[in-house]
Amino acid sequence: MRRAVQGTDMRKLLSLLLVALSVLPLACTPGVRPDWMVVRGPREGSRFERALVFPGGGFQFAMFLGMLEGLESHGERPDVIIGACGGAVAAAIATTIARSAERRAFIESEDFFRILRSATMEKARLASVLAKLWHLNWRRWSGDGLPNVFTGTLVHLPPQLPLPELDRPFGASGIRAVIVAARVGFQPKDVGAPRDGRKLYRQVFFTDPDTGLSLRDLESPIARLFPDSAVQVPTEVLPDQRPGVAARLSIADPFYLNPVPLDDGYYYLTGAIDLYPLETAQGLAKKIWMPFPSGFKTFPEQKAIQNTFDYDNNRRLQYVTSGFAARWIDISDVGGLYAEHGFDPRFDVWSLSVKTGVPESYEVYRRSVRAQWEYGRQRAIEALREPENGKRHIRVMDDTNTTREVRCTLGRENCREPFHPAPNT
Repeated sequence: MRRAVQGTDMRKLLSLLLVALSVLPLACTPGVRPDWMVVRGPREGSRFERALVFPGGGFQFAMFLGMLEGLESHGERPDVIIGACGGAVAAAIATTIARSAERRAFIESEDFFRILRSATMEKARLASVLAKLWHLNWRRWSGDGLPNVFTGTLVHLPPQLPLPELDRPFGASGIRAVIVAARVGFQPKDVGAPRDGRKLYRQVFFTDPDTGLSLRDLESPIARLFPDSAVQVPTEVLPDQRPGVAARLSIADPFYLNPVPLDDGYYYLTGAIDLYPLETAQGLAKKIWMPFPSGFKTFPEQKAIQNTFDYDNNRRLQYVTSGFAARWIDISDVGGLYAEHGFDPRFDVWSLSVKTGVPESYEVYRRSVRAQWEYGRQRAIEALREPENGKRHIRVMDDTNTTREVRCTLGRENCREPFHPAPNT
């Protein structure tokens, strides 16, 4: 009961405290291109038959691996998995560990639990959290200087995690993987210097050399959709890293987790540069399984991504869910699962601080892993019963994850004014 009260009270408290921080930047957010481009089916000559996307938006790796088991149990094993942010951890496990039972044993192990618990919370008092958010907004209000994405994060993890299972090559399990991250185009010493209109981040793909050949000419969908964003149009394939390293880079969310430099001299940040890499999957495979998530409803996550990459992530999600996938896996109501069994950092109203979302008790952690796994497995099996690109089974549709046109087309709203529905919905 106390846990539920904590979450409710803190959301109310944060809403009151952060509303003043949020109004002006929302008004300044660059919009999507007026020629709204609907994500369509796969390109001709796709490299693979099936792709599964593990999007970001939460550290619920067990849920994604449960999805994979659900598909495998029905003869629909994907050829390639695309992971971003929290989904990158599951992608790294899927591409290095071949069997579902072994994957589950790995994430349920005490060794994996101890590594997750080793993350240290830094500057986790509420005043520090608000100060960091204020700083992110102040950059937008006071000028166009290069942002500090290097220090002041809430959580610290070492650059490399001691997980030999993830130190195998991409594709060692028989499933290829692509992990999305962002390369920072400036150094810590440059923070505060004038931006001068530069695009600050490049979307990169960590994968094996063969899979990377199919991604060579891909332009960043974020740069195309949001031309005023801080994201460069070209993308880059980096085939020389192991999945464990790539996943560590992809989870380095601004505001939350410290970034990592590689030997090339660049720092690398989060896969939140494109949390929903549907176009990447469509460039690789004929059939796409794509989770249908809820949008960001809390200020910290939304503001951290928005004020780093200069685009509205909920607008991006609206675009993606207007598009085409062979099957949509419904996780739109996942908030209840996250609240009870999620591993994201939590705001504790009693201590006015941020605490790690990984439980202190190993047994509680195992129960949460199993709850996430079963949720993902059942939702994947449910999606297999739906028609191609069917979306009528999606439980929650609102302004954060769908356009009004999609909701009208599916009868989720009583739409009085005529409109022209987007194709492929």
